Amino acid sequence: MADQGGTDPRETHRKIIRRSMEDEFFRQELLRNPKSTLERELGAPLPEGVDVRALEDTADTVHLVLP
Repeated sequence: MADQGGTDPRETHRKIIRRSMEDEFFRQELLRNPKSTLERELGAPLPEGVDVRALEDTADTVHLVLP
């Protein structure tokens, strides 16, 4: 799922989320090492200093991410 130049970041985000819901191994990779997993999927490194966090909702914790 290498990212192509000009791809809408929201669509890329949706694809990553969808894949994490369908592929448990990929989901666990994202949770363990989100930055390198995302870089691999995008086919490019993220800028130095960018922090990537992957969080998983539970029965008693829901994450709301605001831009």
